[in-house]
Amino acid sequence: MLVHLAKRGETLALDFNVQAPAACHEGCFELATAVAQALFPWRQVVGDANNFGPKSVAIPGSVAGLALAHRALRHDGSGQT
Repeated sequence: MLVHLAKRGETLALDFNVQAPAACHEGCFELATAVAQALFPWRQVVGDANNFGPKSVAIPGSVAGLALAHRALRHDGSGQT
């Protein structure tokens, strides 16, 4: 999310993308030898388990990110209470 604060003449970038669950680690997925054909060219996961099924969970960050933006920017964009 980009927010332009005209009074201060600055633009803020807030990143509140999804994230993996806390217990997830690199050993959770078996890697294949092929390169994935998706958005990012990393090694493919066997059975696409990172995209489909019970291990494909990601924690949404939208609600927390919007709450952070609201707290940080307040009403006038100053960040002051």
